[in-house]
Amino acid sequence: MARTGSDTTKKRILAVAEKLFAARGFDATSVDQIARSASVNKALIYYHFKNKHDLILELFRSILDEVASHTESRPEAQVRDDDESVRQELRGEIDFLQRRKRVLAVMLSEALKSSQRDDLLFQCAELVMQLEHGGELKGDGGDVRDRPAQLRLVHEFFTGFIPMVMFVALRDRWCSYFGHSPDQATDDFVEAFARSHLASQTDFESTKKR
Repeated sequence: MARTGSDTTKKRILAVAEKLFAARGFDATSVDQIARSASVNKALIYYHFKNKHDLILELFRSILDEVASHTESRPEAQVRDDDESVRQELRGEIDFLQRRKRVLAVMLSEALKSSQRDDLLFQCAELVMQLEHGGELKGDGGDVRDRPAQLRLVHEFFTGFIPMVMFVALRDRWCSYFGHSPDQATDDFVEAFARSHLASQTDFESTKKR
């Protein structure tokens, strides 16, 4: 029972930290603020986490685990830019990511900092891209002479992964600013994504087979 209580407290600390990091930013959020918001003693936070950096790493690792579980359990789909089943799959991906959009927003913010050392955004992208393409795409410093592989990696990251994550992180604020419905914005994004990224992905497949 004590273990269960300890896990519950840890989860509460993580949930509060996630909310504060998303609202205020990582650097502007103190351990004292997290402790007050979670209604715990600051010493209890240091019992579960070495420091604030360790706490945010735990949040990031949790989303990596969730992404891995989600993508591994998903059935493979044939990518065709006019295939409605693919559009439905994209909507499912967006719904899944929406549940962790606060962590994604913090992950994006941290990735933009020159001092960021953990590259967890890139680890997340690499995991998704490997599962999407059967382990073909890796960011582990492979043969730099393999220009087609490099081009494919750039294409998948900057026209596929990043637009998806940015849409999830900014959709609600974008809709509020421009007066759009979130559901309609999602449908429009899926259509644009199919016409751009998925269509060009088909071109990559055709070129590879020549």
